Amino acid sequence: MKHAFAAGVLLAIAPHAAFAEDICVTAASDTWQTEDAVKVHAADLGFEVSNLKTEDGCYEVYATDTVGTRLEVFFHPVTFKIHKIKVDS
Repeated sequence: MKHAFAAGVLLAIAPHAAFAEDICVTAASDTWQTEDAVKVHAADLGFEVSNLKTEDGCYEVYATDTVGTRLEVFFHPVTFKIHKIKVDS
């Protein structure tokens, strides 16, 4: 059931995500939005954020969805467009 819900979330978000394996952005870090802002944005999308770091030019948000599925969501640091989503097993 958890995976079915996660699949539904991914399908809903997928049109907004670029599932390429390359970096998010090469923009200067002073143009990035704040970590607090990405946490608020992730929460607005229904994710419960447990941790956040930067990786390959992305904000990497460790979160759970509403049924407890653990996810890694990669956000563009300027636009907050979802770059990719990984479902943790």
